[in-house]
Amino acid sequence: MSTALPPEPADENAQEVGTTDSTTTRRKSGRGKRILKNTGLVLALPGTILLGGIGYVLWEMLTNKPDNSPEHEASKREYLDQLSGMATSGDSPNVLLVYYDDLGYGDLGFMGDTPIKTPNIDALAADGVVMTNYHAPSAVCTPSRAAMLTGRLAPRAGVPEVLHPSSGATNIINVISEGFGITQAEITIPDVLQAAGYETGMIGK
Repeated sequence: MSTALPPEPADENAQEVGTTDSTTTRRKSGRGKRILKNTGLVLALPGTILLGGIGYVLWEMLTNKPDNSPEHEASKREYLDQLSGMATSGDSPNVLLVYYDDLGYGDLGFMGDTPIKTPNIDALAADGVVMTNYHAPSAVCTPSRAAMLTGRLAPRAGVPEVLHPSSGATNIINVISEGFGITQAEITIPDVLQAAGYETGMIGK
């Protein structure tokens, strides 16, 4: 007579270990997904900014053009022709325009007591006309000179910012800031003087 052995009792400890391992695996998997998701978001933000910046630069390069319209140039020629036909009387005075960077009105000898000696400029002031109510139109060189030469605010003269070298990658900065330099359609002091019979020249920048 054979006697069947009763089944062995289930190992409760083994079941608990299996359940714990499964739960730990799910937790690790969930944590890994969160890390990957957060890493993707962190990397996507600079990438989005970079792509947006490239798109902006390309848009500015395609849409920003200097104002060289034939109508403006024709209007300029007509105005200068009218000036050249005007009768003048007496001798034309010499015009010497010196434009300094970082020069205060009190730094010149003829303006008062100053430790800086400027005898040559003092002589020009003594033989010429001293005008003391001129205000620099900009705090930086290029737009300040453009405004002085045209009599217009620098952005209206096409020079809102400092111009960078037009050759090479730095020209991208000019295009983005719409800094194309003074166009041929602008009327400058030399244009007016030449129409009046003067010979003009420039030394320096």
